[in-house]
Amino acid sequence: MFKTVLEEHYADHEVVPTKGALRIFKFLNENGVKIALTTGFYRKIITIILSKLGWIHGLDKTWKGLKDSLIQLSLSSDDVKNGRPAPDLIYLAMKRLGLSDPRRVIKIGDTPSDL
Repeated sequence: MFKTVLEEHYADHEVVPTKGALRIFKFLNENGVKIALTTGFYRKIITIILSKLGWIHGLDKTWKGLKDSLIQLSLSSDDVKNGRPAPDLIYLAMKRLGLSDPRRVIKIGDTPSDL
């Protein structure tokens, strides 16, 4: 029931990026910084959201970005055993993007479990 309500909500309502998000994504991309979106949502929800934002363009079937994609990776709670606040999504993003030094990774979130 909850999943149905959630899916219908995102399917039926406008989804817009947070003010300044596109500007910072452009800056990061221009400066060679890889962007991985990680979420506690399951894949179906994040697919709806990314589609409505237009951010799904350039992502391959493994949710990894191609040459000119806005983001380089999308991961959902379905991709890991342990969700937030466990660091599994961050570690998987690092692995999928070929990063090994956690000191070169910044996690930005909008909830306490992101921290």
